[in-house]
Amino acid sequence: MTIKQFSQLHKHIDDYFRKTHPDLSERERILARLSKISEELGELNNAVLSEFSWQRQEKLDVYEHHELETEWADVVNTLFSFALASNIDVEQALKKRIVKIYDRLGLDLDELSEEDLPSTDTGGK
Repeated sequence: MTIKQFSQLHKHIDDYFRKTHPDLSERERILARLSKISEELGELNNAVLSEFSWQRQEKLDVYEHHELETEWADVVNTLFSFALASNIDVEQALKKRIVKIYDRLGLDLDELSEEDLPSTDTGGK
């Protein structure tokens, strides 16, 4: 699945939440998604702690490895929802950031194909 396809799926989820919570302002939608990111990160943190057996025994007794994957996916999905609510172009934001990371680490950008790099148009920013 591409980032564009994933974003399209999240558009349907966003539409659903707009219909079920019509009383929320755009600002409240963004803050609600930000709060949800914190919740999901906490759940991912618990799964990681369980993976390393650093949880209380009663939590370890019910923990299953697939929960790590599930919680990771919940974080990613929640981040996409936040990006959509915040009008962030996920694909462009990720491409721009990876170029900066490559540069900071001294990695060779020539290894990336031209289509993998962000466009030079920054939209006036």
